[in-house]
Amino acid sequence: MTELERLEQLKQEALANPLKKKRGCKDCKKKADQPVEALPEPIDIVIEPTVDDVRIALDLMVGRPNENDIKFINWVYSFHFGEELPKGCGSCGNRSERMLRHKYNQLRGIKG
Repeated sequence: MTELERLEQLKQEALANPLKKKRGCKDCKKKADQPVEALPEPIDIVIEPTVDDVRIALDLMVGRPNENDIKFINWVYSFHFGEELPKGCGSCGNRSERMLRHKYNQLRGIKG
């Protein structure tokens, strides 16, 4: 039997009897047999806006912000002041913008 015939025979045997793939490890199978514990209650996570977030909100307040910008500005403004950004006249917007700018300067450490 030549080398080429031997390789061809091995190839035919491999095609006739493919190896079975193992699925999962033994540890995974052991974990599946154990009873499932109850999940803990979800915790509300409050994400505090950073100084950069406040700066971005101030930049977005200029001009006409779109819906996503308004949501972002409301998130930053309501976190710091406990109320939503007031809608309506220009003076309300100017007041809220000044309040947010003052908060930004406080967070950066600038007095005034």
